Formats: sequence, structure tokens, C-alpha cells
Amino acid sequence: MKRCCHCKQTLPLSEFNQDRSNKDGKDARCRQCVRMVKAEFYKRHRRKIIDAVCAHQKQHPEKARERNRRSYRKHREKRLACGRAYAGLHPELKRKQRKAAMLKRPEHYKLRSLNYRKNNLPKFAEWAQQRRARIRGLTIEPVDRMEIYRRDGGVCHICKKHVPLNQMSLDHLVPIAKGGPHCPRNVALAHRVCNSRRSTGVIPAQLRLA
Repeated sequence: MKRCCHCKQTLPLSEFNQDRSNKDGKDARCRQCVRMVKAEFYKRHRRKIIDAVCAHQKQHPEKARERNRRSYRKHREKRLACGRAYAGLHPELKRKQRKAAMLKRPEHYKLRSLNYRKNNLPKFAEWAQQRRARIRGLTIEPVDRMEIYRRDGGVCHICKKHVPLNQMSLDHLVPIAKGGPHCPRNVALAHRVCNSRRSTGVIPAQLRLA
């Protein structure tokens, strides 16, 4: 146990920070008092501290970036949660900030968008199909591409041959252009080539839903 010199309370040693300059190796003030004193100091000298930090970051940009990266990796989930909460409270402000950032660095955001699209082709294909159905006012249900692949046994419903994962596509048995819904019962596995050749025509393999 130790008595805090600031709040005069007797607390366990675990409530004190390390301080090698003291005989017992602990700070004279408890952690709560240290936090309170630092908060008061920051409140009194806020502008001066911010200016000093900004000046240091301009002088040492690489160190500042590396420190920010370490902090982000350490507190990633917490920072993402705070960002989502702030965006929910200030949607218009976040939209303006994103637009300003994209105008400032268009090539960076274009490259990032292309890389994301390249690494998430199934997700983009699903979004595109949902959008087409939504524009036409058709029924939309979640469609899991891998679940359809397992359901159909990895076989193209048009040519009856095996479909590699890198060549798979989902064919709407009743095409969206002709009023077919976007749902699991109206899609079947097909090669991209077979699907594009068939276009919106009706072939015997599709008549099972008629």
C-alpha cells in the first residue's frame, strides 16, 4: 500500500506508475491523479501543445507517419468503431471530407478502387446484379456464390462440364431483363463464356422453372 501525495488516499501499489527515481520504484501520485493533472495541463495549454505537435510532424514527417501506423495497428478496432460512430452522427461532413480527399489525390483513390475491385470480383458481380434487379423493381434475395457452386456440384448447367472457380458465373434462369428475380432459385452455375454466349435467350436448360 502507498499514500498518494496529491489526493492523500492510501491505495495498492498497482495504482501507481513506475518511477525509478523513487526508492520504492513507484510514482508519488496515483494513476488517477496523474491523468487528472495531465488533462488540466492540456486544457490550459491546448493551443500551444497542438502547434508544437504540428511543427514536429512537419519537421519529421516519416517519424510521424510511422508513429501513426503503430498507433493504428495497436488500436485498429477501437479507431474503426469510433470512426463509424462519428460518421453516423455527421454523415454530411464525412461525405464532404471523402470528396475533398478524392479530389486532392484522384490517382491514389482510383488505383485503390481498382485494386479493391480486382480482389473482390464476386462481391462486385453480386452488387451489379442486385442493382439491375432493383432498377427494374424485381425481387431481390441474398445470393451466396459459393453456396450455389456447392449446390450445383461445380457443373455448368449449360454445357454440363466442370466449372473452375476462376471461370464461374451465375446465370439467371429467367433473365433479369425479362423480369426474373435475383434469388437463389433463379440462378444456376455456368461458365462465363457459356453465360455470355447464351445472353438473354431461352434454352431448354432454363425451362425447369417455367
